[in-house]
Amino acid sequence: MAGPHFNGYAGCSQARWLGVVERVRAENQVTPDFTLIYPDLALRPAAEWPALNQEVNDGMHGLAQALREDWDDMQAQRRANGTHAQYCGGEA
Repeated sequence: MAGPHFNGYAGCSQARWLGVVERVRAENQVTPDFTLIYPDLALRPAAEWPALNQEVNDGMHGLAQALREDWDDMQAQRRANGTHAQYCGGEA
């Protein structure tokens, strides 16, 4: 449910959105011990965590690449469908 709102606001600034994506990628290099973070939850086996973490990092890399390469097209679409005006107001 948060995706449309997050992406709506994030799409206002390429630099800020890329900054968040790159920070998440940098901080997500080591898989945390989720049993310490969520001791009362049933989790997937710890042996699966590194591969799942790599999938997240790969996805973030793809997002960063798309933001760099397709920003102008994304902005044109956002302006055409009203997303930019709804979330960004007067920002360019």
